[in-house]
Amino acid sequence: MPMKSRKKTRRLPNNGSSRLEKRVDGLSSKIGLMRRKSKREFKKVRLESAREFKKVRQESAKESPKLRQEMKQAFYKFEVKIQKQFATFGGMLLARIEAIEQNDAKLRNEILTMMDFVRKQYDEFHTEKTALWVGQLRLKDEISRLKESDSDQNEAQSNLNVRVTQLEAA
Repeated sequence: MPMKSRKKTRRLPNNGSSRLEKRVDGLSSKIGLMRRKSKREFKKVRLESAREFKKVRQESAKESPKLRQEMKQAFYKFEVKIQKQFATFGGMLLARIEAIEQNDAKLRNEILTMMDFVRKQYDEFHTEKTALWVGQLRLKDEISRLKESDSDQNEAQSNLNVRVTQLEAA
C-alpha cells in the first residue's frame, strides 16, 4: 500500500513568516492606505474650503453690506457643515484605525502563542529523540557485549568438550 502524502500539514519556515503574519502585514498596509486616503481627503476639503473662502471674500467685497451679512451667514453655515463632516469622517476613521490596530494586536498575540506552542513541541520532540538515541546506544552496547560473551562461552564450551573427550578417551 503506497504512503499517502502529507500535503495538509504545513511546516513553519525558520524565517517566521506564516499565513497570520501575512495577514497582519496586509492589515498594516490597509491602515497605511487609509491614513494616506484620509490625508488626501483632508487636503481636498482644505483646498475646496480655501477656494470657497476666496470666493466669499471677493463677492463680499463687491456686494452691499446686506449681501455681506448674507455671505457671512452662508460662510458660517458652510464652515459648520465642513466641521461636522470632518468630525464625522475623523471619528469614523479613528474608529476604523483603532479596530484594525486591535485586530492587529490580537493576530500578533495569536502568532506569538502559536510560535511558543511549536517551539515547546519541538523541544519536547528533541528531548524525546535524544532520550531514544541514548537508549538505542545503550542497547547496541549491550548487544555487542552479549555477542562477545556468547563467543567467549562458545569457546569455553568447545574447550570443555575437548577436555571431556580427552578424559573419556583416557
